[in-house]
This record gives sequence, structure tokens and C-alpha cells, in this order.
Amino acid sequence: MKRLALVALMLLSACEKTPSKLEGTASGGAGGGGDEDTAELMTALRGIEDRLKSLETAHGSGAHNAGGQGDQAITERIKRMEANLTRREEALGFLEMAYAQQKRQQEAQEAQEPDPNAVFAVDVSKAVAAGQVEGPSSAMVTVVEAWDFA
Repeated sequence: MKRLALVALMLLSACEKTPSKLEGTASGGAGGGGDEDTAELMTALRGIEDRLKSLETAHGSGAHNAGGQGDQAITERIKRMEANLTRREEALGFLEMAYAQQKRQQEAQEAQEPDPNAVFAVDVSKAVAAGQVEGPSSAMVTVVEAWDFA
């Protein structure tokens, strides 16, 4: 155990701190030109602020008041879009009305039709008693012929 501690101590004492590649590149770091970098950053910041102010004045509130060069084109475009939207709304209203009417007709027709899974019973006992049958009564299959039950 003592040998392990001694080996660890020797390894730690032999370690050498190597300088980082990024060390000294940032302003305020060791070996950096602090005043030059700060002046350069301030100049860039002022340029950005000037561009921001010019954009805000060009696109701020009131920049596109009535009578501006783009105002007339925008107004015409909005009018065309509103007319197009009105036409489409009328067409959609008609389609919705036609669909509702067609759906009501279909539901009424389905209500009048008999259920395809329904089973109907027809009284044939009188016909059998009258002898209106063909074939033996012990047959495995019964064939019913219908002419008129009304």
C-alpha cells in the first residue's frame, strides 16, 4: 500500500502543465492585446447599433403610412385577395348546402330500405296443406317457389 502511494506521488510530481492553444487569445487573457481588442469590438458594436437604428427607422411604426410607394400595390393586392376569398366562400357555402341535402336524401333512403340481414317469415302452411308442393316430404332440401304472395 505504501508503494502504491509512493508511485502515485511520483507520477503527480512528474506531471507538467502544458499551455492551452486557446490561452491568451481572448481579451483580458494572458498575453492578449487588451486595449486593441476592446477598441476593435467597440467599433464593431457601434456599426451594428447604427445599422439597427437605420432599420428601425425604415421599418418602424408609421414608416408605411398611406400614400407610400408600396402602399398602393399592397392595397390592390389585398383587394384582389379579398375578392378571391369572397368567391371561394360562396362556392364553399353552395357545396356545403349540396352536401347536406345529399346526406339527408341518403339517410331517408337508407331508412326506407329493409335491413339486408333481416329474416322474413312467410306462412306457407296453407299452400302445403293444399298440396302445392313438388317432391317427397322427406327430402333433405326444400325448394320454395314463389309466384305471388300478395
